[in-house]
Amino acid sequence: MRFRSYDSLKTFDAVARSLSMTKAADEVHQSKGSISYQINKLEAELGFRLFERAHAKLEMTEEGRRLWHVSQTALSQIDREIEDLRGTVSGAVTVGALTYFSSRWLSPRLTRFFEANPGISLRIEPINSVSMLKSVHVDMAVLWGIGGWEGHKC
Repeated sequence: MRFRSYDSLKTFDAVARSLSMTKAADEVHQSKGSISYQINKLEAELGFRLFERAHAKLEMTEEGRRLWHVSQTALSQIDREIEDLRGTVSGAVTVGALTYFSSRWLSPRLTRFFEANPGISLRIEPINSVSMLKSVHVDMAVLWGIGGWEGHKC
């Protein structure tokens, strides 16, 4: 069955960033009940849970983290293309990072970063190899490995 709820991914992104239905509702100017309904509907369509709910606390499941990472990448790519087509320039800092590093280390720390730095707009560009640095535009890159970075410039 083909996925149809792409509009719900923006709501999912807001909840995932804040780990709060209330904060996400404020961000997207909807009621908390509406946000909760959209997340439940999205989980039903996907066939897996995105969040573990314990009282008033939300935690992302492993499936939720994986979907959030790929949806952030896709939504950012769409936003960048629209900005390019409009001829507008974004003030966002684009960080290139290995996919594994982004999903395992960086993603869980982004919420605290955005809370501490509300004026900073950040984009994560997935990098799967050093050679990709020649084909993507990033302001900086985080690479992890055994070396061999000489001669590679962003």
